[in-house]
Amino acid sequence: MDFLSFIFLITSLWMLQTRNVTKSVYLLILQSLSLSVLMIGIPMFSSGNDFNLFHSAIAAILTFFVKVVFLPFIILRVNKKLRSNDLVPMNMSQGLSLLIGIFLIGFSQVLNSSGFFSTSHLSSGYSFFAISSILIGCFYMLSHRALLCQIIGIIVMENGIFLYSVSLTNGMPLIFEFGTFFDLLVGVLVMGIMTNYIHGLFESTDTENLTELKG
Repeated sequence: MDFLSFIFLITSLWMLQTRNVTKSVYLLILQSLSLSVLMIGIPMFSSGNDFNLFHSAIAAILTFFVKVVFLPFIILRVNKKLRSNDLVPMNMSQGLSLLIGIFLIGFSQVLNSSGFFSTSHLSSGYSFFAISSILIGCFYMLSHRALLCQIIGIIVMENGIFLYSVSLTNGMPLIFEFGTFFDLLVGVLVMGIMTNYIHGLFESTDTENLTELKG
């Protein structure tokens, strides 16, 4: 599980210095794939005899089809339709973005060590990776100005929240997982439509153009 957790973290960190939407999506696929395996692995090694294979398998399969297959397919399809192969505009250099990402990982470790997020049931190791992914996903949205990058950042943050929830509960009730995936699907579809609309208006998906939409 440690290797998968490392893959989960390093993929989100590597996105910060990537200025290509397609490469970011491939990194997102790798991160979501590691999360799919962790959905089974964490409850299996944490629950002991209480491990529910059927529940964990359903959650892992849902994660795989939604976050590894369907959502990346939508983002890549929209990106291809927009023909936005140019470099994504950023608010800072790639090197500075990566350095801030490393700082956020260190900050996550401080939060985790301080017990700020800990509970009696929480695995501190996984919570560190989860908090790091949430902070990095948020910063990715701030540093990258393309609209499709905002969608990718939301999914990275959601992956971190999901990992945190699994490490906390050893598997959420399926009805909550269905609800979470449904909300995420609707959100990505709406943002994909909005991206097309805004690109049609400005022939660009730079988020700085959104200021021109003010009434």
